[in-house]
Amino acid sequence: MASPEGELFAKFLKCELCNTDFKDPKLLDCLHTFCEKCIAKSNTESAGQHVVCPKCQLSTDTRHGLTDNHFLSALSTLSGIKNLAKKSPQAVKCHDCILGDDKQSAVCICVVCLQPMCNVDKNAHVKHFADHSYISIQDLSAKNLLEIISKNIFCSRHPHQVGAAICTDCNQILCQQECIVSHQECKVSREFQTILAENKQNLNSLMFKSVDIIAEIKSTIQLHGKRKRDAERSLQLLEATIDMEFSYIFKVLQDRKLEMLSKAKQEYQPTIDEIVEESKVLFRKMKALSDANQFCQLVIDSNYSPSLPYVSKCYTELANFSNIPDYGFIPEYKFCVDRTLRTTVSCLGKLTHVRGVSPSVSSKILPLVDNPMKPLAIAFDGIDKLYVFDKQEDMIKVLTEKLEILTEYNVQFGVGQVSLSASKNYLFVCLHEENIVKVFTTEGVLFCDLEGGTAGEKHLFDFTDNFAGMVCGKDGHVLIADSGNNRVQVFTPELKFSHFIGELFEAGALRRPVDVSVNSQSQVAVLHWANPCINLYTLKGVILSQFGTLLGSIELSLPVKLSFLTSDKLIVLDYKSQNLSMYSADRQFLTRYENILPLSVNNIPSLAPGNQGNLYFCEPSSGQIMLYNKFVFL
Repeated sequence: MASPEGELFAKFLKCELCNTDFKDPKLLDCLHTFCEKCIAKSNTESAGQHVVCPKCQLSTDTRHGLTDNHFLSALSTLSGIKNLAKKSPQAVKCHDCILGDDKQSAVCICVVCLQPMCNVDKNAHVKHFADHSYISIQDLSAKNLLEIISKNIFCSRHPHQVGAAICTDCNQILCQQECIVSHQECKVSREFQTILAENKQNLNSLMFKSVDIIAEIKSTIQLHGKRKRDAERSLQLLEATIDMEFSYIFKVLQDRKLEMLSKAKQEYQPTIDEIVEESKVLFRKMKALSDANQFCQLVIDSNYSPSLPYVSKCYTELANFSNIPDYGFIPEYKFCVDRTLRTTVSCLGKLTHVRGVSPSVSSKILPLVDNPMKPLAIAFDGIDKLYVFDKQEDMIKVLTEKLEILTEYNVQFGVGQVSLSASKNYLFVCLHEENIVKVFTTEGVLFCDLEGGTAGEKHLFDFTDNFAGMVCGKDGHVLIADSGNNRVQVFTPELKFSHFIGELFEAGALRRPVDVSVNSQSQVAVLHWANPCINLYTLKGVILSQFGTLLGSIELSLPVKLSFLTSDKLIVLDYKSQNLSMYSADRQFLTRYENILPLSVNNIPSLAPGNQGNLYFCEPSSGQIMLYNKFVFL
């Protein structure tokens, strides 16, 4: 077993950078010690006013130079002499002997100067340094180095001089000469033994506290290790989940691919087989006609008259052959295949957040257990807030984009159908049964009731069909689908009536407009209930186009809701077919989502486009608010 002194030597008497005995050891502020040259090599990029500890990265000011580690320097010197004396006491030579190369063997060592001396030099040394003490070389090998060095109290500047005082300003032990020369203006105390005892007591106290600190740090490191392992496990689980999800997606795509290929083969293969068979028949007839041509030519050249009548009759029938089948245009299915594939890929999107009462728990629907609501209508302010009318509590609730509740307003509308729309300044609430549109501030304070056009009529608005789509344009205009009066009413940003869109006897006249939306170019899309289609107008009411009419597979049957996304793509919710259709910004049909949710005529869903292509979907029948994250149709 290694001795404590050996362990001390191994740990403290070798530089950790060069792994050799110390040469000019320097003590840093962090109490780590390295050779002076090693510190310089490891701090080549420092500015010269500080060095960074290579071990713990703490900085030490070097403007007044680095502090010598006299303690380790003395230990290193004594350790070298002691190791040499253990091998052979005669091998230790006198440090001060000047008898040429033949130095005398040392008989003792000065405990203060840490220099081996012969008898002659020892006698001379005693005359100059009467207060120094000595130990023989024979006794050195049996002594503990710490016992020897503990008797030394020498000057911090002059290691060969015994300490006589201590400078409390500089924290240095001084010899008599140093007190007079360099520390005349400092506070110097001769009671350095008392001060050293206080320093030792302070060190002991700090070391005792450091035990608790070390234990706390160790506990923190262990906790960090546990957190690291937990994070690694979570990462592995997430990676496995992602792999599983993508495997599922690829499987769905692969199955869809096989299904589409099978369908295409079923569509085309009979035609191909028929063409092949007919081609074989035609080839045989062509060969027969060619052979007949050659035979007839031979008969004509030979002038063999007995055969001419019969040959002429047969050739006439062959030459008049005209029943070559005409297959016409074979339809190309590229668009249909692409559209089906787009729908397949789009349907792989997932619902990221759901608030409300959920009938069941699944991986795609997250029910709000702690705050259930019965959402009836929804609106997004175009910035970062979502407004929801909670029918169960008769309140307006303000939510974040991630469906987290911010605040609530008690409105007391009572039962009945309600529609919402919002801008950065106002919230618009349409009460269908009362034919009123109320305007609230974003703080929930009633601002006014909108006064529609054509004053003098019994009702300025007529929402008797339970439909009242509203939208706030980016420029502040408010548009309301006045379904009972067969028109859209337009209001200025100051909430004053401006004009109608789609009035009777005008171009683009409307029949039961049920919803309205505005794109980034201020084009107005209006849904018809009685005439299933979409009219597109300018904001001033000029008709631009009509689409979604009876065009086979892309027709609308009973559209009830529409909304422009931020990309200007238009989504339309069809009540009869329970589909969600998508049109491009240039009004071309893109795709269709089938069986989105079961619809009820008394609980028409609400759509609200969010930021970055997100879509909020409020379905009152199931009591859910769903966020389609990045709702992108290819």
